[in-house]
Amino acid sequence: METEIVISISLAGIILMLIFFFDNNINKNIVQEKQSPPEPKKLSNFEKAMAYYQGKGLKQSYAEAVFYLKKAVEEGNEEAKNLLASCYYEGKGVEQSYTDAFNLWKEIAEAGNTDAMYNVGLCYYQGNGVEQNKEKAMEYLRTACEQRNDNACNLLNRIKKEIENN
Repeated sequence: METEIVISISLAGIILMLIFFFDNNINKNIVQEKQSPPEPKKLSNFEKAMAYYQGKGLKQSYAEAVFYLKKAVEEGNEEAKNLLASCYYEGKGVEQSYTDAFNLWKEIAEAGNTDAMYNVGLCYYQGNGVEQNKEKAMEYLRTACEQRNDNACNLLNRIKKEIENN
């Protein structure tokens, strides 16, 4: 009988030790799971705008994209200003405004951005956001074309052909 009691007590001790061991490890795992994951890389306002604009990593929302584009423009981001102008031109996330698009593009065109020069030339050519003026359109397009902007060269040649045929 004594042997049975000793074995029972030993068995009970082992069971208690196992419960204590597993209980502690389970609690440690629960605590570890409750800890926050590492902080993701903080995105710039322009990166957030692009994520919303393209719907990559975030649900696509032109309105949210415009919100962050405006912040990035305030920070001096020229790419953001160019894309914001496109949003105004196309009415993506904002009320369509050729005038606002033209004004933004003109600012960065004067800073040397050839894509903006092309867009300003296109606005002058079509009369979108500004009074139609083919001569001014050609000035902007010529400058952009000289800097190897293919779209500007193509539109410039088209305007020249129109003038020749009239």
